[in-house]
Amino acid sequence: MSADAEKALDRIRLMLPRTTKSGASEAEVDAAARHIGRLVMKFPELLSGFSPWTERRTTETWTGSHDWPGDSETVTLNHSGKRGESPKSVLFIIRGNKEWIPKAQLVSYSLTTVTMSEWIARQKGLI
Repeated sequence: MSADAEKALDRIRLMLPRTTKSGASEAEVDAAARHIGRLVMKFPELLSGFSPWTERRTTETWTGSHDWPGDSETVTLNHSGKRGESPKSVLFIIRGNKEWIPKAQLVSYSLTTVTMSEWIARQKGLI
């Protein structure tokens, strides 16, 4: 996780106790919630299998078969989390953007990286 994301996580931890039960006004609670939302949108890696309260990580790996020409290169990119999956593609957060990657173009993915054909990475503007 980047240093900026760590700072954002620290801010979120400071804002979580702002509730009406703890004496904050409705306006303060709403402002804290909006700020937390903005930070999560700016740093989606904060949600990638990490819980700041338990610091528990999940593991997920996948290896599939691909159907592009054998001479095609592959690239491995960091991602901030898998956000969805359909029968034919997987949704990743890559560099803060949601990207559907066809499973036919994937070699493998893990908790933090995804390996795909160079062709699809170029098509999506990822390299």
